Amino acid sequence: MDPFSSLSLATSVVQVIDFSSKLLSGSYQIYHSVDGHTDDDRELSERAAVLRKLASTLTKRTAPATTDRISKTVDGLAIEKALVSTGLDVPAHAADPLAGSQGETNAAQDGHTSSRNHEMGATDTAFPGEGPGDEAMPVGSNNTLGIEQAYRKLQKLRSRMQSTADAFVPEDAQRSEQEKGIQTVAAGCSEMAKKIESTLEKLRADPKNQKFRTLVSFRQAFLRTWSEKKIHEMEKALDKKRSDLILHLVVVMSDQQSSVVRELRTLREVSNRLGSAYTEHLDSITKSFKLIQSQAGKESDLRRKNPKAYYQESNDKDGNDGKTFNLFNLHITPHKKSLEQGDIVSYEESAQDLRYLAEALSLLTSTASKVAIAQRVLAGLHYKTMMMRMESVAEAYADTYEWIFKTPRARAKKNIKVYFYEWLLKKDGIFWVSGKPGSGKSTLMKFLCDHARTEEALLEWAKPLDPVVSTHFFWSSGTAMQKSQEGLFKSLLYDVFRKSPEIMRAVCPQRWAAGRRGEGELEPWTISELRRTLVSLARCSGLPYKFCFFIDGLDEYEGDHSEMITVLRSLATCPNIKLCVSSRPWNVFEDAFGNTDTRKLYLQHLTNDDIRLYVRKKLEEHPNWQVLPEEHDIYRSILTEVTTKAQGVFLWVYLVIRSLYEGLTNGDPLRALERRIRRLPADLEPFFKHMLNSVDSFYHAQMVQTFQVALGSPSPLPLMIYCFLDEEYEHHNFALHMPFKQMPMLEVERRQAQLRRRLNGRCKGLLEVHQNGGEGKHLGYRVDFLHRTVRDFLRTKEMSDFLMDTATEDGPNALIFKTFVPLIKSIPWEEMDMSEDGPLSIILMDAMHYAYKAEQESGKSQTELLEDLSRALRFYATTTGKPIPWYKGCYSRSKSIPGYPPCQTFLEFAVQNGLCLYVEEQLRQKREPLDVKQPLSLCAVAHLPPYKIEAPDLGDMVRLLLDIRTPATLDSVDDLWTAFMSTCGEINDNPDYFPNISNMVRHRQGITELLLARGANPDTLSHDSIPAWWDFLVSCGCRNIPSSAYPHLLQTLKLVLPAGVRFSGRGWSVSDAIDQIMFDGYDDYVEVAENPAARLEFLSEICCLVISHGFELSASQRDNLELNYPARLVASIFSTIEEQTSKAETKPQRKYTDYLSIWKLVSWMKGGG
Repeated sequence: MDPFSSLSLATSVVQVIDFSSKLLSGSYQIYHSVDGHTDDDRELSERAAVLRKLASTLTKRTAPATTDRISKTVDGLAIEKALVSTGLDVPAHAADPLAGSQGETNAAQDGHTSSRNHEMGATDTAFPGEGPGDEAMPVGSNNTLGIEQAYRKLQKLRSRMQSTADAFVPEDAQRSEQEKGIQTVAAGCSEMAKKIESTLEKLRADPKNQKFRTLVSFRQAFLRTWSEKKIHEMEKALDKKRSDLILHLVVVMSDQQSSVVRELRTLREVSNRLGSAYTEHLDSITKSFKLIQSQAGKESDLRRKNPKAYYQESNDKDGNDGKTFNLFNLHITPHKKSLEQGDIVSYEESAQDLRYLAEALSLLTSTASKVAIAQRVLAGLHYKTMMMRMESVAEAYADTYEWIFKTPRARAKKNIKVYFYEWLLKKDGIFWVSGKPGSGKSTLMKFLCDHARTEEALLEWAKPLDPVVSTHFFWSSGTAMQKSQEGLFKSLLYDVFRKSPEIMRAVCPQRWAAGRRGEGELEPWTISELRRTLVSLARCSGLPYKFCFFIDGLDEYEGDHSEMITVLRSLATCPNIKLCVSSRPWNVFEDAFGNTDTRKLYLQHLTNDDIRLYVRKKLEEHPNWQVLPEEHDIYRSILTEVTTKAQGVFLWVYLVIRSLYEGLTNGDPLRALERRIRRLPADLEPFFKHMLNSVDSFYHAQMVQTFQVALGSPSPLPLMIYCFLDEEYEHHNFALHMPFKQMPMLEVERRQAQLRRRLNGRCKGLLEVHQNGGEGKHLGYRVDFLHRTVRDFLRTKEMSDFLMDTATEDGPNALIFKTFVPLIKSIPWEEMDMSEDGPLSIILMDAMHYAYKAEQESGKSQTELLEDLSRALRFYATTTGKPIPWYKGCYSRSKSIPGYPPCQTFLEFAVQNGLCLYVEEQLRQKREPLDVKQPLSLCAVAHLPPYKIEAPDLGDMVRLLLDIRTPATLDSVDDLWTAFMSTCGEINDNPDYFPNISNMVRHRQGITELLLARGANPDTLSHDSIPAWWDFLVSCGCRNIPSSAYPHLLQTLKLVLPAGVRFSGRGWSVSDAIDQIMFDGYDDYVEVAENPAARLEFLSEICCLVISHGFELSASQRDNLELNYPARLVASIFSTIEEQTSKAETKPQRKYTDYLSIWKLVSWMKGGG
C-alpha cells in the first residue's frame, strides 16, 4: 500500500476538481487558433516547462543504466524547494506533525561525519498530466477531437481517483475521521464528475454534428444542455468539496493518530534503525507538511472569520512578488461574477494555486513511496554492528596526521615521501596504508574517511560526476559479519545505496521491484547476490557517480587473504571505483600492493612529529604538569625519549602517557618521570607483561578469570556478563539461586559503573568498554581488548601457561554459560523483545553455543543450568503471551517453506545445538511425557538454526538418536535422509549459515556417511518427486560457497554417488543438473566467485566425478565445455571420459554358456527344483 495513501487519494481528488472546474468555467477552448493551437495549449506548454524545471530538482526519468545516465542525487530539501519555487515560505512557527514523537531525528547523533550520512537520491515523480498515458489537454484539429480528449481525460482522472479510493480502505487500515472525510469528498466528486462525463458523452456522440461548431468554450457547450443556475451550483459544489478537502488535510497532517502521521513516524523509526538513512529527505516531507498545514490553516481561519477581508487580502497578495497560494479560492469564470463572488480573485490565479497543491501532494506521496521502497531494500543490507568498529576506533588527536594533506613542497621540506593526496585527487586503483601493529592505521583510516579535505579531493577527482564514499572496518574480535566478505559487501553497498536510490534501481532492479511489490521483509541477500551486485556496480557505466571505498584491517579478515585481494583488484579495474585499504605489512599484502612507492605508505616511518606533539599536549593537559625554567632540558629529553622508543607505535605511546599520568597524580618530579620512561620496555609484549605484573596479587585470581572469559569468546561479550562473573566468583552457582526478576535499569547502570572501575583495577586498562549503538543499555556495552596486540600477547605460549596455571576449576566456556543464564533472567522489561531477531533470540543462541562448548570442555552436562534457562524462557512466554524466540526465522520461515517444522520445545532446541550429554540424560531418564513435539532425529538433520558463532557437529547427536530408539526419537532413515539432503541444499544457499559453512559442510560429510551406513536409500524422493541428493548436487554447483568448503562437498558426493543412485527419472536427470552447474549459472556463480579459478576447478571435479560413475556428456555439453572452460580443465574432463570408455571396452563380456546357465537356473527355480 502507498505509504501516504490518504494523501494519494487527496491528490486524485484535487486533480478531478481542478479539471472539472476548468471545463465548467470555460477555461478550455474548443476551436483552434490559426496556428493550430488553443490558448490553453500554449498555457499548458508553458506550465509543462515550469513543471520540468521544478522536477529537475527532484528527478529525471531514466532508461536502463547501460544506455542512459541515471539522474543525480537531489538536495535533501527538494520537495521544500519545489514548493518554495511557487513563492511559498516555510513558516518557522508551523507545528511539526511529529512533535513529541519518536519520529524526531538528531542528525548529529553519529558523532562524526561518516559516509553513511548522505541524503537520499532523486525520485521520479509523475506530475499530473505528465505521467505515462496522460495527454496534454486539449489538443486536436477539430472540436470532436478536443471533446473526445476532454471526455477521456476526465474519465481517466475519475478512474484513478476511484482506484486510489479502493486502495485506501483495506480492512486492516486504521483511519482517522478526517481521513474518512477525504474518502467522502472523493465519493462526492466522483458523482459530479460522472454528470460532466455524461454531458461530454452527448457532445462526442456525433462527430459530424455542426451544432457545436460555433461554440468557443466548453462552458458554452454545457449551457446548451444545462442552465446557468445548474452550472453555477455545480461550481459551488466543487468549491465546497475543495474547501472540505483542504480542511480535512489540515487536520490529517497534524493529527498524531492519522495514518499519514503514523506512516511518516514509521518511516522515521525505520530510518533511525538503519543508521539515519534518508533523514534529510524525511525532513523535507515534514517541512512540506508544515507549509501546507500552516498556509491552509491561516486561510481557513481568515475565510471563516471574515470572508470578504480574506478575499481582499488574497487579491492584495496577488499583486506582489511575495505571493502565497490560496487553497480555498473558487473556480469561477473570468468573464462573469455573481453578486456573492464580487471580491473573489480571478480564475487563473485560483486554478494555478490548486495545481500547485496537486503537485505538492504528488511530490509528497511519491517521495514517501520511494523512501519506503529504499528502506526495505536497505534493511536487508544493514546489520547492527555495521558502524561499531569504526566508532570504537580512537579519534585522531588534534593536529596529528595533517601531513598527509600537505602540498608537495611542504612535504618535501619535512622529507615526507607520501603521495596519498595526489592519488586522492587524480588517480585510480588501490592505495595501501601499511604499518606495524599499534601504529595507528585504523585511526588514520577513520581520520581520512571523516576529513573535509578527503571530500574536497574526491569532488575534484570525480568531476563532472559526484563522488560516493563507502567504508568498512574489519574486526577480528567482532561478530562474524565484521570479519567476513558478506559484511564487507553489505557495508559497501549500504553506503552506495544510501547516496541515491537511483543507483539501487539501476544496479539491482529486481530488489527494487520486490521492494515496491511486497509486504514485510525481503528475502535475505545471498553472498553470491551481494558479489554479483558489486560486479554490476563496477560495470554500470551510466551512473553519474564515482566511488571511493575505504577498507580498514584486511589482515583481520577471517578468510583467504589471497581471494580477498583478487576481489579488491577486480573492483579497482573499474575506472569509476578506487580503493584505499590498510593492513599490517604481511607478505601477501606486500606482494599485492607494495610494488609502487606512490601508492603506499608505512605509517610508523611518518609519525615521529605526531607522537612528539601528542606527548607534549597530553602532558600539558594534566593539572599537576609544570616545567620550571631549569627543567626544560629534562622536558626535551622526555619528549625525545618517548618519541625514539615508540618506533612509530602510537599504542605504546598511549600506554606510556597513562603511566606518566600515574606519576603526575602522585606528584612525581620530571626526573622521576624520566626514570619511569627508561624502565618501561620498548616493545609492546614486554610492556603488557610489565603492566600485568603491577596488578595487586589480591586481584590475580579474578584478573585471570576475566582474561580467560575475554579470550574464550570470539566476539566482545556484554559488560553485564562480567558483572555476573564477579557474582559467580563470590557466590558459587549464583545463577541457580538468582530469582526470575527483571532487573531495573537503574540497577543495570549501577552495576555497569561499578564493573568499569573493577576492570581498570584488575586489568590495567588492557580491557576496555565500548558501546554498540544498535543495542540497549543491558546488552549494548561490550568488553574488548584495548588492541588486537593485547589478545595476541595473551595467546602466546608463556601467557597461556600462566593463565592455565592460575585458572579455576571451571573452564572459560562453562564460566561464560554460567553468566549467560542470569543475563537472560535479568533482562529489563524496557528491553524485553520476543521477536525472532530480537536481543533475547540472539543471546539465547550465544548461550547455547557456550553450553555446547562447555560439554566438550568438561565432559559434563550442564543440566541444572539448562533446566533453569528453560524455566526462564517459559516464564517469559507466559508473562508476555508470545512464543519463545528460539532463533532467527524459527517461525517466519515455517510459514514460507512448506513442511518446515519450527523448533517448539527446549529439548528440540538442545538437539539442534548439539547438547548430546544433556539430551542423552533426558532420554535415559525415561520421564513421560518428554517435552517433544516432533521426532528429535528430524530436529538434528532438518531446518537447522543460523549459527552465528560456530556450528556444532551434530554427527554424534544423530548417532545418539538413532541408537536410542524411542517414540520421541523415531523416524525412518529414508525420511531422515530426504530431510537431511534438503537441509544441505538449503544451507548452501542461506547467508545466515555462510560464516560457518565450511565447518557445516565438514560435519554433514560425516552425517552422510552415517545415514548411508544405517541403510538410507539415496534415491528416496523428496516432496517434489525428485531425489533429495539431486537438489544437493545442484546446490553444490549453483551456490556461491567459499572455496574452503569445496573438498568436503566433493567428499560428500563421493559418498553418495557410489551408493546406487539413478541418473535420471521423471522430471529430472543428472544431465539437467550438469547444465545448471556447469553452464546456466556461469555468469552468476563463476564470474562473481571470490576465487573464479578455484570455482572452475571445483565444477570440473564435480563433472569428472559424475562421469566416473557412468554419466555421459552430450555433444552440446562437450561443445559448451570447450567454449567456456580453460583448456587444462577441459582436457581433464575429456581424459575422465576416455578412462570410462576404456573401462567399458575392457569389461569382460558374458559368454553364451553363461547366459545358458543362468537360463537353466531360472527355469529350475520356476519349476520348483
